[in-house]
Amino acid sequence: MDYYVKDVIDVLDNVNRNPYGIKDSFHEVNRAKLRDINLNDVNNYIGHGSLVGIEKSLNENSIFQLLYEHTETHDLAIVINILSEEEIVIITIIGKKINKRCHYGN
Repeated sequence: MDYYVKDVIDVLDNVNRNPYGIKDSFHEVNRAKLRDINLNDVNNYIGHGSLVGIEKSLNENSIFQLLYEHTETHDLAIVINILSEEEIVIITIIGKKINKRCHYGN
């Protein structure tokens, strides 16, 4: 199915009501260890974090990058693949400098 940015919010709401809605990938688990990111934090961000951006991957129907405020200087980018309207798999997680998001700032 082809998802759009506007659909992601609905999918995230559905995922948060489904206790098995968030699936981890091997790549995500490995990267979390290498980048010293707690996987429980990742799930909390998806459920309750301050979502500041959504970007659809080029040439992909269901892969999106979600940007959450993480620290004063970094955002946490969570790349997901939407499996259904009630399930996602986390592909990877990346810390990004906040100025990447704020380049149009004051």
